[in-house]
Amino acid sequence: MLTPHIPRAGKSDAHNSAPTSNTTRLKKAGAAASAVALGLGVILAAPLMASADTTTGSYAQGQFLSGTIAGTNLGDIVAITPATATNDGSQTSVTETNPLDVSVLNTVHLTGSNTDLNLNNVVNTGAAANGGVLPQYAEANNNGTATAASGAIGSNGAIGVGDQGNGGSATVSLQNLLGSNFGSVIGNLNLQLDAIAAHADGSSDAVAGTYRLDGAHLTFTSPALANLTSQVDTSLQPVESQLNGLASQLQGIGLNGLNLDGGSLANASVTATLSNDGSSLQNAVNSVLQSNYGSGGITLDPSTGTVTVDLAALHGGSLNNKPIDYELLSDAAVNQIVSGIETTVSSIADDVTNKTQSVLDGTTVDVAAHADALDSGLLGSSGVGGAVGGLLGGLGLGGSTSSSGSLASLDANVHGTIQQLLGGSGTATAGLTVAGLPPVSLDASPLLSTVGSILGPVGNGNAVSGLTSSLNSSIVAPLTASLTGDGGTNVQTVLGSLLSVRLNHQDVTMAGGGMAVPTNSLFTQTAVQVRAVPAAGSGTTLATINLAQATVGPNLPATVNPPGGPTCTVNCGTGGNPGNPSTPTASTSSGLAFTGVGIATIIAVILALLAAGAYLAREGYRRKHLSQL
Repeated sequence: MLTPHIPRAGKSDAHNSAPTSNTTRLKKAGAAASAVALGLGVILAAPLMASADTTTGSYAQGQFLSGTIAGTNLGDIVAITPATATNDGSQTSVTETNPLDVSVLNTVHLTGSNTDLNLNNVVNTGAAANGGVLPQYAEANNNGTATAASGAIGSNGAIGVGDQGNGGSATVSLQNLLGSNFGSVIGNLNLQLDAIAAHADGSSDAVAGTYRLDGAHLTFTSPALANLTSQVDTSLQPVESQLNGLASQLQGIGLNGLNLDGGSLANASVTATLSNDGSSLQNAVNSVLQSNYGSGGITLDPSTGTVTVDLAALHGGSLNNKPIDYELLSDAAVNQIVSGIETTVSSIADDVTNKTQSVLDGTTVDVAAHADALDSGLLGSSGVGGAVGGLLGGLGLGGSTSSSGSLASLDANVHGTIQQLLGGSGTATAGLTVAGLPPVSLDASPLLSTVGSILGPVGNGNAVSGLTSSLNSSIVAPLTASLTGDGGTNVQTVLGSLLSVRLNHQDVTMAGGGMAVPTNSLFTQTAVQVRAVPAAGSGTTLATINLAQATVGPNLPATVNPPGGPTCTVNCGTGGNPGNPSTPTASTSSGLAFTGVGIATIIAVILALLAAGAYLAREGYRRKHLSQL
């Protein structure tokens, strides 16, 4: 520690004047150093500021169809290029509306291990949609904001509402993606999507994406369902044969049971008619097969064997506002589809048997018997015959008739539906008429019993029990095997393990919520992403199809050279366009990069100030110690 000295008499003026002079000199030196440093900074900064201007650019891309199919990257196909806008900051706004011409999809041929067809056979957007084109939109502004959209959108990139933006529908042939490996259990597998759209906005502060999907339907057939009508017809044939044979059996009934005296009839004839036959039964059952069955979003058309799954119904009634990467073919959804099909087919089988039983039970039976000659046994000495014989004797006609005579005749009738006749509510009558006298009623119960014995095997559910067994073995059991059978080759595996349909897919590589962050960071909003893999658990993807995508970002700082070039310092104008890069690269520099002052300039100024500060500190130290001598 330095101790201060007391100044001697007579030296005070000399010692006091020196510091004053030194202080003045130090101040001048500091000012000069500062001037030099600042001047150096200005000299270094001026050329950099005059040679280039740092602005904010942006990037946007709208693309309806992208992905990879059979090893082909759809992004490399010129015919389906997206709408792309890149702004380096020198333009106020760059906008591109590049509609996708759906007719070009027929010209793109895909060749792979499971695919050898036109792109339109994999993704069919419908040639009539929006005049044959699908909208794609991109807008990049010089304030760092960007907008992109594709699908069912309006002319400004906004997602369409009502009649606006109706060009965002597509059908994806999932069967063509999977190939023929699963044709034994599922066929014609298609995903129909209605009004698909994606929209994305970006700025230096945040990015956001939205999507729209009005409807999604999964349709397919299976061998068990495709042959459903023919299988029902085959199972129905034994019942048809039984119904057709009833008339001949009824015509062979005997009327001798009506002879209370044990006699017999001669020249007897029996006719039997039924209101239904095998043809009418089949028509009635076919009417059942013309109706659509199902509930809970799963319907089945028995006439074609086509299953239609309303995916919106399976997921709460709406497909919008779902979480990111929302899976439509989740395990729960697939289980609901499979169980719904089983329930529906069981309902069809039940309806077929119920309709068959209804036709049989309601079939009207009419039996008419007539005999115009009777032997003497019928006109015996007792009962009705005796009474008739006595009557004939009183008339002087004797007690018998010849076999060719017509003095006596017998008529009997049985009427009712099969259900009535078997249930005891049918009607049966028999009467004997002699020589024009009023007929004498006979007991017809034996005839009613005979008819009932013939109708029994057809009615009372006996015929349909065999039909039910046949339907279970020919339709229900094979269908269950194709839906959930062992071995992994079933509908449940195909839908649950080999296919994925995701909504609201977002590729987000941002940090801090904005776009002016990591290098090459982009935000992409995808409305629907479909993926297919060759086997359960496989890491290989046969196809990834993105429908309706919108990409924005990043709002990168762009150095714009003036017209005179990077060395121009006077009359340089407002700046020029350094190019139009297709792939943006975000800046990793701090906010200082946006001041217009180069980093080199700032460093030079700091170094000059540090040098001046060091000089002033050294001179101050020397002055203080000299004053103490």
